[in-house]
Amino acid sequence: MPIVKRWRKSNGRLSPRKRSFLPDGGRASFRRYVPGMLLASWAGTYLDLIFVNGGFYSFPVRPFPGVFDINVAFTLILLPFFTAWFLFWAERMPALGRAAFITVLSLAMTLAEPLSEKAGWFVHREDWRHLYSFFGYFGFLWLMWTFHRWLRFRA
Repeated sequence: MPIVKRWRKSNGRLSPRKRSFLPDGGRASFRRYVPGMLLASWAGTYLDLIFVNGGFYSFPVRPFPGVFDINVAFTLILLPFFTAWFLFWAERMPALGRAAFITVLSLAMTLAEPLSEKAGWFVHREDWRHLYSFFGYFGFLWLMWTFHRWLRFRA
């Protein structure tokens, strides 16, 4: 004799298992992040070209130094996947949490710049202030989120 009766309108199991902490059950489509990844790669490449040619910073260690003045491994591989990771988590946050997330990531990247300079991957101009980088990273992440949200609401 069953203790709990099934509800008539229920067409699922009595005790559905939740397999993931994600709202869509872990089946988030990677394809929805591709436009943001492409924009990040494009914007990162052109911003690096502008700043490197302007003498604001340089990349002493980079793939294909005879061909590219910028670090194409960063702008074509690392930056797009970081952007997808950022968008994945930003979608799951309320507006205030997302603003704090963008601020913390911008601060973390700004603090990581001197470490990458010490490692020899990145060299800034002598009069460069890392506060400039904070606002640059903040604007970049905000632009990626705004573009992603705009595409999501247009679909």
